[in-house]
Amino acid sequence: MRAPGANLGHLQRFLFPETATIGVLSLLIGVRVGVGLAFMLVMFLGAIFTIPAHGLSVPALELLTLTAMVSLG
Repeated sequence: MRAPGANLGHLQRFLFPETATIGVLSLLIGVRVGVGLAFMLVMFLGAIFTIPAHGLSVPALELLTLTAMVSLG
């Protein structure tokens, strides 16, 4: 992109929204897949060990911390 005449500012304005979009979409997809798999595992283990499943435990503070670390890193 630099060969046709784009300077560093043009590249930053072009690449930042793309990387931010990919990051947000991958985070959303990862959360959906992770929660779905965790729910299926709880149900599966509840059926095998005949222990009633009380649902998922969601550690909100840890998830928010991890989200912030991924977003800023």
